[in-house]
Amino acid sequence: MNQREYNDRRSRADIIAWADVLQAELRVLESVKVENERLNTEIMRLLGVIVEYVIESNDVGGVDANDLASRVEALGWELSDWEGKG
Repeated sequence: MNQREYNDRRSRADIIAWADVLQAELRVLESVKVENERLNTEIMRLLGVIVEYVIESNDVGGVDANDLASRVEALGWELSDWEGKG
């Protein structure tokens, strides 16, 4: 094998190796995208509960921060770690 053939083979091997690396990176990015979409959905649900609480608090009254905390916890957000902080 001459130097040119050696270089061609090495270049092809490098390209294949980079393709494998890029495919692995793409899989990671796709999983991050899915997680970001899931988190975005959860955050939008949380914001919806907060907006509904504020509207009810202004329009109807009779609700307090404990009501909001209960609604947020019903969505699966753990608030007990936040008690007494702030």
